[in-house]
Amino acid sequence: MDAPDGHRWMRPAPEDCPNCPCHTARVCEAELWPQATRPITPDGSPLAEPCPCWDAAEQHTEQRIVTVTIAGDQGGHPTAARYELGIAGGRILFTEAVFLAVGDDHEQLPEPVRMILFPARDTTPADEVVTDNTGARWVQNLGVSYAGRPVRITGWWASSS
Repeated sequence: MDAPDGHRWMRPAPEDCPNCPCHTARVCEAELWPQATRPITPDGSPLAEPCPCWDAAEQHTEQRIVTVTIAGDQGGHPTAARYELGIAGGRILFTEAVFLAVGDDHEQLPEPVRMILFPARDTTPADEVVTDNTGARWVQNLGVSYAGRPVRITGWWASSS
């Protein structure tokens, strides 16, 4: 951050995690593995061996099945992952990529997208609530991001063909 007198305030560089080639010690200590991105080696090539963070995230993931209705079409029951650890541990479901979406230009995306679901509240309108196979209630979120831009889920990928 630039200071008014021209110098810069900088935090110390984070310490690398000794057990992982892709994360800092803070990420490993806080068990934020579900946020892991596929690591690369210092020379830019993909990591040949599995990252320990991915294994840890898998061990702390619970699979759910949700029943989703979009525009009146209950087209399927996608599998969703509920990560028990990490910054949103237990508070977000990520479905598999099975949804059709369009951008602001109304162009259909070239591939299916995932839906992100958040816990429903008692005040959440009933038409926005989906239930998973454990009975937990979630708010279906039709607004997602694709390649850094906002898009809107409009249907089921399979129904678009």
